[in-house]
Amino acid sequence: MPKKGNYIDLKNQRFGRLLVLEFDGIRGRRKTYWKCVCDCGNIVSVESSHLRSGHTKSCGCYKDELVSNLNKKTGLSKSKLGFSYRNMKNRCFWKKSSMYQNYGGRGITVCEEWLDAECGFENFVDWALKNGYSENLTLDRIDVNGNYCPENCRWVDRYVQANNKRKNYFLKINGEIDTVGNWARRLNINYWNLLHYSKGGKNMKYPDLKIEAVKNGL
Repeated sequence: MPKKGNYIDLKNQRFGRLLVLEFDGIRGRRKTYWKCVCDCGNIVSVESSHLRSGHTKSCGCYKDELVSNLNKKTGLSKSKLGFSYRNMKNRCFWKKSSMYQNYGGRGITVCEEWLDAECGFENFVDWALKNGYSENLTLDRIDVNGNYCPENCRWVDRYVQANNKRKNYFLKINGEIDTVGNWARRLNINYWNLLHYSKGGKNMKYPDLKIEAVKNGL
């Protein structure tokens, strides 16, 4: 064990499907590893920061279960990850989609790697699970004018995504201006409720907040 104070003790803590059993050494550039048992029974050694950040939540069985849920006829998983994949394609290619005009209609498309007829969805799953996918997060493009591809996509919460729209909405609350997404996070108020209040909706729950809509953040 390293000297006390040089590491964060994770013994007996749970991270997703992993329960930390004991310290498992320091490797590389002072990276601390912990021996863990997965709910499926497998024993794995995981780096401390990967556990604490949520990057690693199982021995790998989680990914295997998602991939095993593939629908062989449509190439889509029955999981939320599968819905993210299907919705991404619909926005870009299905002209009857209510979102098509903001995506495919603007020339936004999906990279060939994720569209491949044989392994497109598997490639998407592999990328997602290596880049922070969680069921409470949504697929977001870093550059809102760019395509869906590994270099331009990430998994974020609804507040980050709300702040990454081409058309952001701003509110002035008690004299201070910020985006609706940021205000929702700061005040722990539902995003849509804030928009409702800014348009003259009754604000009985938050009587101390003077909420006003602002154009273009000015």
